[in-house]
Amino acid sequence: MFIHTATKGKKIEFIKANNNVCFEFDIDVKTITHDTIGCKWSTSYKSVIGTGKIYEITNEKEMIDGLNHIMKHYSGKEWKFTSKMLQKVRIWKIQIETITGKRSN
Repeated sequence: MFIHTATKGKKIEFIKANNNVCFEFDIDVKTITHDTIGCKWSTSYKSVIGTGKIYEITNEKEMIDGLNHIMKHYSGKEWKFTSKMLQKVRIWKIQIETITGKRSN
């Protein structure tokens, strides 16, 4: 799994100090309401939680591959990235070690 960040900041400081990570994704999130009983309110969702190690990608070709992995997921196509563009981001790969999923309601 790939992520991108700014070139500096707290997140990068934390990653450099400890490359253990946890991630979570939620989809189909809906609030379930009740007209008269507050404790009957709930949420339905599907979620994935995982852990792993995060590593920075510094090789230009691998950075482009990582960015295209992200962009293709959202846009359905490949993109061209210049060296100048790559200087404005940092690309990270998460090596997934554990993963679990849950569906509620």
